[in-house]
Amino acid sequence: MRQSPSPNPDRLLNTVEASRYLLALHGISYTPGTLTQFRYRECEGPEWVRIGKRGVGYYPFSLDRWARTIISKPQAHRAA
Repeated sequence: MRQSPSPNPDRLLNTVEASRYLLALHGISYTPGTLTQFRYRECEGPEWVRIGKRGVGYYPFSLDRWARTIISKPQAHRAA
C-alpha cells in the first residue's frame, strides 16, 4: 500500500476528505454519504471523532487501519 500523502498524520479529515483519502490510497470507494451512514449505524465504518456539536473528523491512521481490515488477502486462483 502507498504511504499517506498527508504531511501531518494527526490532521483530522472531514467526511469528504476521508472519502477521497480512502479512494486515493486504498482504492476503496465509499461516498461521504456512506461514511455518514456508517456513523449512524455505529458499526462497520472507520473510527471517527466528534468536533463540537455537529462536526466529525477522521484521523488518517484510523482510516488506514480500517482499510486494512476490509481488504482481503490475495487469494490463490483455483482451476475449475
